[in-house]
Amino acid sequence: MSDPRTPILEVRDLATSIGPRGPDILCGVDLQIASGEVLGVVGESGSGKSMLALSVMGLLPRPVQVRSGSVRLQGRDLLTLPPVQLRTLRGKDMSMIFQEPMTSLNPVMRVGQQIGEVLRWHRGLEGAAARAEGIALLQRVEMPNPQRQIDAYPHELSGGMRQRVMIAIALAGQPRLLIADEPTTALDVTIQAQILELIRRIQRDDGMAVMLITHDLGVIAEMCDRVAVMYAGRIVEQGSALDVFDRPAHPYTRGLLASRPRISDGSQWLSTIEGTVPAVGQAGPGCSFAPRCPLATPACSQLPALRSVGPGHQAACIAATPALEPQP
Repeated sequence: MSDPRTPILEVRDLATSIGPRGPDILCGVDLQIASGEVLGVVGESGSGKSMLALSVMGLLPRPVQVRSGSVRLQGRDLLTLPPVQLRTLRGKDMSMIFQEPMTSLNPVMRVGQQIGEVLRWHRGLEGAAARAEGIALLQRVEMPNPQRQIDAYPHELSGGMRQRVMIAIALAGQPRLLIADEPTTALDVTIQAQILELIRRIQRDDGMAVMLITHDLGVIAEMCDRVAVMYAGRIVEQGSALDVFDRPAHPYTRGLLASRPRISDGSQWLSTIEGTVPAVGQAGPGCSFAPRCPLATPACSQLPALRSVGPGHQAACIAATPALEPQP
């Protein structure tokens, strides 16, 4: 049995850019996920969360490409593999749940056919055996009446049912790493809770490593063991969920946490972070958050590196210090 502390995924100094000489979308990204661990990746839209997932999966749209760094899955550098070998790993050793199932599922193929493609390619199942396994997968993701829905087309299913199909497809190859990119987008809160609980239960049962990408801090707090906060293509803070939520060290993380609505605040205006995330290629040479940061100084013209602010807790800020008291 493998050591649960051994990283399933290791990303080192990853840089993704628009063409070989274009601006960086991701720069200097370092992270790892151990077996049985859920890593939450959080940040505003435009922070680079989805591009990180696509870089790991090898699904970047042209002309976007990985410029440098390494992405190791169970010790194998995915960036050095030829496309044929990468395709054999994708869907088997690593899978992804995409953000919008209606645009990710093939509209002219039945549910069983789409699950069956993975079963045939990665597990050698065809015909009646593939159909039986497809029904079993739909039962596992708690699809109502799976014997009937396996013959349905995506447009015949509700949003929550389509997302369950996406999860079944992702699980069909029995992956060790699951990447979930905003898996509850456009779902109502009741279905959202069901989908998240389903992912968490399956992760615990199978001991998978999970990268959960979201902008919802409530989801991160409930689901994740560790958190990586992204801003303008970089990780600006990472640590255990307890440290990041109770003792945030980076001003950006503090701003995100302060923007959460609280029942105790009544009808008061929500706190906001002034400004917007810089567009690709528009960030300055120093700290990209400095134009929006209330603590910015002339020293922020130099790019800060991630540094330790506590055991297993890092932040990329020259003034980074964890809060002395837990955040309310």
